[in-house]
Amino acid sequence: MNRSPYIVTGATSFIGKHLVRRLLEEEKDPIILLTRNVSKIPQDWYPGVQAIEGDIREKGPLSRLPFEGSILFHLAGEIADQSLFDEINVAGTENLVSLSASAGIKHFIHLSSVGVIGHPGKGKIDETTPCYPLNEYERSKFKGEGILTEYFRRYHIPMTILRPSTVFGEGTKSQSFLGWMRSIKNQTFRVIGKKSYANYIYVGDVVEALVRVSKASRTGKEIFILSDGKPMQEFVHSAAEIMKVKIPETSIPPWFALMVAGVLTPLANCFGKSFPLTVSRVRALTDQRAFSMEKIKKELGFQPRFGIVEGLRRTLRWYEKEGLL
Repeated sequence: MNRSPYIVTGATSFIGKHLVRRLLEEEKDPIILLTRNVSKIPQDWYPGVQAIEGDIREKGPLSRLPFEGSILFHLAGEIADQSLFDEINVAGTENLVSLSASAGIKHFIHLSSVGVIGHPGKGKIDETTPCYPLNEYERSKFKGEGILTEYFRRYHIPMTILRPSTVFGEGTKSQSFLGWMRSIKNQTFRVIGKKSYANYIYVGDVVEALVRVSKASRTGKEIFILSDGKPMQEFVHSAAEIMKVKIPETSIPPWFALMVAGVLTPLANCFGKSFPLTVSRVRALTDQRAFSMEKIKKELGFQPRFGIVEGLRRTLRWYEKEGLL
């Protein structure tokens, strides 16, 4: 039986690099990569990949992609430049799905974010939770999902949307996560509150979910949350144990942390300094939402291959190797 060819957008992104390496382990035919800069493709990926230079904002280069009968991993997106959110996350996604639909794509797999759900309060959150995105990035990802839903309704393209929580792992550019791990290592970090939840997932497990979805027989449209969350204290103590340090058992009351952040952050800014405990960081560290991954586990039999502890171990080892920790 002939295999369906793979197409990957965002192949040189943090998650994209991990996905391509995983696909190269088992794929015999070249994997088609759409990239804005061919020179960024690692040389050791060849001859296992075929790179096509192009931008999802321009339909011309996209028309060269062999959509018919292919499985498309759409990982390209803009997370930093607000002026490009709609151009890339919305219009770019529409360019891609419109050409895919007309060419007869076999399966359109889109990487979105749990951010589209917004902040509905505390407790369990799953795929049935209504979406009320709060910022421009989240709104652009939600608009992208809406476009995909419309194309599914009109053309019945087999489609899966994955919504990961915060992804960490080797190669991450997140300064926030690195700063957090540094504060745990130097024992200045304190857990805030007693009911907060760490909604994270290791990049290797996101990749395994992408691969599992690609192998599933799909005729309709599904949305799956990806999150391997743990209680905050458990997550922090796992990291501390790996780094062979101890974290104080006592926690800081959330109201006190917010008061300190509210007073000292603007004061530090006046002197051109940054204060590590900002109001937004306090809110993130006291989050009581728990994103549920039960649907993908039940419907596709997915289980994290690595898990949080092994993911932390690999990430912290990479930080040390790079001289960052």
